[in-house]
Amino acid sequence: EQGARRPWRLMTAGALLLALWNGWAFIAHVLSHLVPAGDFLTGVTGYRSRIIMRSTLDWLYYLFKMDHLVTVPALALILAALTGMNREKEQEKGNGNRS
Repeated sequence: EQGARRPWRLMTAGALLLALWNGWAFIAHVLSHLVPAGDFLTGVTGYRSRIIMRSTLDWLYYLFKMDHLVTVPALALILAALTGMNREKEQEKGNGNRS
């Protein structure tokens, strides 16, 4: 019974991290509007390629743009949960065939 709950705990943790990511991304979008345009360096394409770290706001923007720090672990937890659920299903199939 304890082992059967593990994938669901992993799925819950992954879902909570994705919910956190939603707030994280929202903050990044808000910060992108608050950072002065002069703090960004643009490339030849006009795309903001670099930021000059002049203020705490710039540092916060830089931190919150790294949303992969939240999404990669969240997706890894969800993958582990799905793998665990699949493994349990395969074990149930194997045990059902032997009876």
